[in-house]
Amino acid sequence: MRVTESGHLEYYLEYIDYTEEANEWIGVFQKNPFNQACLEGKSNGSTEIMLRPSFPQWYRGQQVPKHFSKSEVIARVCDTWKVGDWVDWHNKDCYWTGQIIELTSKTVVEVNIYSLIYKIF
Repeated sequence: MRVTESGHLEYYLEYIDYTEEANEWIGVFQKNPFNQACLEGKSNGSTEIMLRPSFPQWYRGQQVPKHFSKSEVIARVCDTWKVGDWVDWHNKDCYWTGQIIELTSKTVVEVNIYSLIYKIF
């Protein structure tokens, strides 16, 4: 963590999910490029926390709703989960990342998070 000469807070990020990505300094608060004020080039666009982007909704195969907002980000999975896959999920207002260590059933897997084992649905 550092504070730049201009007073902006930055973190040095390591992307554990994307090992091919280089570590980089990123500003904690940035202008949202999708904010209408920013799109119009106005300087009064408010800043937002940018440590992690919004988590996409996941759908399997053809489950994506027909009437889906174009601005929404989604991830569509057309494969089955397998041991060793990395998964992200949202639980109790926090995003978690873990590695599948066992397939308990079609809808339940055991995930290893920092050497702790949890069952997720």
